Amino acid sequence: MRLRDVALLTLMAIGTIVFLPVLIPATIVYTSLSARRVRRAAETFGCVECGMVLTAQAVEWADRECRREADEMRRKYPHHIYRARERMCHAICPGCGTRYTYLERERTFTPENPRGGTPQV
Repeated sequence: MRLRDVALLTLMAIGTIVFLPVLIPATIVYTSLSARRVRRAAETFGCVECGMVLTAQAVEWADRECRREADEMRRKYPHHIYRARERMCHAICPGCGTRYTYLERERTFTPENPRGGTPQV
């Protein structure tokens, strides 16, 4: 290894050690704020099918459904390494079961495509 490579690896190791105590709490705060935004948007959004206002319960149902799907994939393919998938279902209407995807930029929901593809806009 050349001296330049060793110096670069050393700087990267030091940078990681120095910034890790900042990055971990920042990630925790960002995740909790993001979850709060989704719940707040759900409490003001009316279902396009039945008209019922979604609640925090709709977000909890979607969380449970995503965990169930992930567990099912782990049982079905126990020796595979999973890459992170983008979550498509963020809320499920308690009245009619319509699944919704949260649009971060608009801070609103859109019905999920029934075939599992991209959301309907």
